[in-house]
Amino acid sequence: MLLPGGQRIVLEVDGTHHYATGPLADPAVYAATIRADRDLKLARYDVFRFAPADLREQKSARLMLRTFVDRRSSMPGSDPVPAGSA
Repeated sequence: MLLPGGQRIVLEVDGTHHYATGPLADPAVYAATIRADRDLKLARYDVFRFAPADLREQKSARLMLRTFVDRRSSMPGSDPVPAGSA
């Protein structure tokens, strides 16, 4: 996402596809995930990770994401995120 002031952020939902092949943990899959995370950070994106459990229930997910956006917007150097963006 590109936000006001040129801020670049990525919101990632980390399902099992980020660390496993089928039901088993897979170091190569995890390494690829971490490598992609590093590449985004080197491209000056802020990467924020969320677990699927964080987003299962719509009401609590909206509250959690609104809180996240508000906290992110209040960080030094952050322009406010327009209302309705989260």
